[in-house]
Amino acid sequence: MQSPDRLFDLLASYEEVDEPLSRFFAVWSEGRAVKEVARILGFDPEAGEPGQFSDLETGPYEDGVRTVLIGQAGDWTLAVGDQDATGADALAALSRDGGRALSLDWVPLDDDPKLRYAIEGELVTCLNLIDPDDRSGADPTALDHHLTGLRIGIEISGGAEPNEIFTSGLVAIGRVTGQEIDANWLDAEHLLYSIVPDEEERAHHAEHRLKGVAEIREWAGQVGSAAIVLMP
Repeated sequence: MQSPDRLFDLLASYEEVDEPLSRFFAVWSEGRAVKEVARILGFDPEAGEPGQFSDLETGPYEDGVRTVLIGQAGDWTLAVGDQDATGADALAALSRDGGRALSLDWVPLDDDPKLRYAIEGELVTCLNLIDPDDRSGADPTALDHHLTGLRIGIEISGGAEPNEIFTSGLVAIGRVTGQEIDANWLDAEHLLYSIVPDEEERAHHAEHRLKGVAEIREWAGQVGSAAIVLMP
């Protein structure tokens, strides 16, 4: 029997910090080349440098800096590290012209980690992994059969652990794409892209980040929801 937190443990093993995976953002795009994904996400497709997952910054964000690692993953292309790439607009753009796209937007202290699924430019499902009743999209239940037997929903003081929820999200994505994220992909060489904003943009991002920290601290004393297991 596979460990319910195995993918969390795998990814955490690349970080030498006390609290690994303080954030994780990834998007999968079907049938698109690496440079095409980079262009759609707003990066210069010719500016990529060779890099691995271990080269991604795991500490606090520099204000407004965007960094992403993009590489082939079977018939899909995987982009890791850029939160902007996991939103509904990005998925719509990546899935246009007959394609599909999935994303995982994960911050453990956030009460709104999202699993998103888009088909042909339309957001089909947006699912809150902490509160599965919080869902939207053209077909909010479209991923349910891929979630069978997985643990979603979390309670900070007990129940399902965050690493189990994280792993469940990645397993569900692997069931759609046909290939889970694994050590082979993480250790392979892909293309690393970055965008560094000017000073005015950095100041704006710093103000927004400080406001977000205050909101998270307020939320931390209030959160609590039951763990849910979707079974056959």
